[in-house]
Amino acid sequence: MEKVIVAGLLIIASIVAAVLAITVLAPSSVDSKNSILSSNRVATSFVGTNVDGLNAVPDGGNGLAVSAWFKNVGSVDVEPVSAIDVFLLAGDRLSGRYIPYSDTPTSTDRWEVILPEDSDVWARGETLLIRLTLETSSPLSAGRHMVSLTTPNGVTGDVLFEYGLMSTPTPAPTAVPTPPLAPTPTPTPTPTPAPSSAPVVVWEGLKGYLHGYASNARSDHGYGLSYYTGIWSTFEDYQLDHYQRGHGTWITPDNTGYEQPLCPVGTVARDNWPERGPSYRDVFQTIEGGPGYWGNTRFPDRQMKYRLNAVTDCYTSQTSSPGWNWGGTSNLENQAGLAQLSNRLLYPPDGMTFRRGADGKFLGQAWMTLPLTLDNSQTSTVGTNNWTLFLNAANYSGPTVYMTPEGWNRITDGYAPAEGRGLDTLFTNSTFRSLADEIGRIRSHEVSNNGQTYSRIPRMKYPVDSNQRTIFHQDVKFYSSDAIYDSIATHIQTGSALSSGRLDSQGSADANVASADFGFKQNGKAIRGLENIVQTQTFGGTAWGFNWIEENSSGVFPQYFVGSDGDDYRTAISESEVPTSTGLLNVVMPLKSTDLNRMYEPPSGGWPQPEGDQTYSVDLIDGSTVTYGWYRFIDQPSILKLNLSSDKRTRLQSLVETIHALDWGTSNPVLAPPTFGDLVEIDDALLLTPPAGMNTGYVPIALRQFKN
Repeated sequence: MEKVIVAGLLIIASIVAAVLAITVLAPSSVDSKNSILSSNRVATSFVGTNVDGLNAVPDGGNGLAVSAWFKNVGSVDVEPVSAIDVFLLAGDRLSGRYIPYSDTPTSTDRWEVILPEDSDVWARGETLLIRLTLETSSPLSAGRHMVSLTTPNGVTGDVLFEYGLMSTPTPAPTAVPTPPLAPTPTPTPTPTPAPSSAPVVVWEGLKGYLHGYASNARSDHGYGLSYYTGIWSTFEDYQLDHYQRGHGTWITPDNTGYEQPLCPVGTVARDNWPERGPSYRDVFQTIEGGPGYWGNTRFPDRQMKYRLNAVTDCYTSQTSSPGWNWGGTSNLENQAGLAQLSNRLLYPPDGMTFRRGADGKFLGQAWMTLPLTLDNSQTSTVGTNNWTLFLNAANYSGPTVYMTPEGWNRITDGYAPAEGRGLDTLFTNSTFRSLADEIGRIRSHEVSNNGQTYSRIPRMKYPVDSNQRTIFHQDVKFYSSDAIYDSIATHIQTGSALSSGRLDSQGSADANVASADFGFKQNGKAIRGLENIVQTQTFGGTAWGFNWIEENSSGVFPQYFVGSDGDDYRTAISESEVPTSTGLLNVVMPLKSTDLNRMYEPPSGGWPQPEGDQTYSVDLIDGSTVTYGWYRFIDQPSILKLNLSSDKRTRLQSLVETIHALDWGTSNPVLAPPTFGDLVEIDDALLLTPPAGMNTGYVPIALRQFKN
């Protein structure tokens, strides 16, 4: 079973060196430009690849499992991860064995990898966890060992660890008489105990929800919801690696009291989340998202981005922007999802960006039910609710996109328990709304030190106003059909005039906002020691967020925590209370890298050609470039997927042209201004002027997003 490793790594290095030599010294021997470029890519990849071994620990006391962490500190991604060669060597590297890759249990040696989102790409700046499982007949021997890996292009990294050297318990001393003439030794200071291990990465170093609640007595106000939400920069530089947070709410169809399974077998929620049964109401269909930092962001920035997310079929598929799904691939092959309605605001696949200096400013958003396709359903099972997103910012105000009824109906059509219970047919609960600031994932580093566990999370900063407040949400309103629904329905039926007045001028009901306790946990344990730092609180009955206790607070959330072994909680502490011997004070929190190999690219069959076969491009604040085209509204991909009749296409196009001709804009905002603070400004690059001849009836669609 064992294989002696003597010169394998030198051979690999020699091969790579030969490739480099051929590329540099003999370009004339290469038959074509493509061959030269290919060789250069090999050389560039080799030079740009660099990995560091961080830590390795044996798992359990039987010598049959090892966990090892490596960090990609190079300038290129490593892929595929499954092609990495892994070796378990003696500490002197003179002997060892090769460990094959396998993501399924075997009776022989194997290793598997732990990366976020089940990726096979080891991205720049990302830490890789490798788990070795050894065959039962060949466990670790006592001594020093090394986990060594070799990337597919021949770059190596390794990390040392010990096993069994301290595993034998020290016997209790036998009592012996003290020698009568023994001199009393001069006492010496007791050295500070060293930590039992180096800091290790914990994937859920901080996770959970802070909840606010909006309530209203009007049960007939399920036609829409609006609120203001805060925008800020959590980080001084760019988004940290393995960080996800967002704050917003969830809009779901009102299936209160319904107990049949809305999610059929074969959907993600039904097959994986039995705790959501029997109805699966909360994960059946939802509109969510908002401002935040997302794990699948491809072009990170220090500021939050705004991303909407329409979950149509029990989290099996999700739509994020017109023509693109949440995962970042084109959804042109799927049934229609989000349709672009605005002719002045471009939605990029990676999220909407904001002008610099957004810290503590507010974005107004309203999801309103509109009857845009009142006579447009293809079958009697499809409802007519077009959930439409309105935004209110300092430099933009108006409708943006809407979710087609057919998108919601995809899962309900033909599945009896869910028929007529989707967002295409039902309205939302208008008497209660849960608001949230959610941290979905942020890594921490932990280390054991003298019977206690110390941990550190990245530095997270919140905006603090002159009254020591950080406001997450404010000014929640619920809407009846009187707000805008009835006027559009009447226009479709009778041809009556439309107006672009404020959504909350009629048919709206103000919600009372209440706060709740902290729901953040540190590595799954409750947090103590925050009461003198920051608390959740309601402000004026209309807003909720953080109240910072310390006067002139900097708005920095605690970074360090400690807990005794066996405690079910962690206590927030200051940096000065962390022993230097833990190594936590020197931990570097890696930034999330722009993924140059995962651009938003056109589908394999290409996009339908835009008007005039002409494309345009804009450069966003996050450093990316978006290529887009202009389409007649009914010719955009999500509408083409509906296969509407000629008559219905004509009527829908006419309605959209009427909507475009209305005076939407900051001089006639769709919402009253926020109670607290100022409006945020959207990235100017996303605000467009239609080309000549396309002033009404045409919309911009993002075709590609990339970064050079």
